[in-house]
Amino acid sequence: MPMHAKPWQRPEPPLVEAARNKSPKQRNVWESYLVLDPKTRLYFSLGMMVFAAIGLWAGDYFVPETEEEKDAAASAKLGKIASK
Repeated sequence: MPMHAKPWQRPEPPLVEAARNKSPKQRNVWESYLVLDPKTRLYFSLGMMVFAAIGLWAGDYFVPETEEEKDAAASAKLGKIASK
């Protein structure tokens, strides 16, 4: 068991333990992510999800529909109404 682990904690998965034994220059991005504290990984992941959600919203907000897209949406609505 590593020195920083507490006795009541479960042992680390083999990939995390192997990544901890490497120097930061030897790690790839995934190994560096695995070495982060779980709470930090959670905050990082939540931050990335919020960033992506804002990007999706902003993309729709800042890039308006073209006339062709508006016409296609209107004809699709008319097609649904006509089929009822």
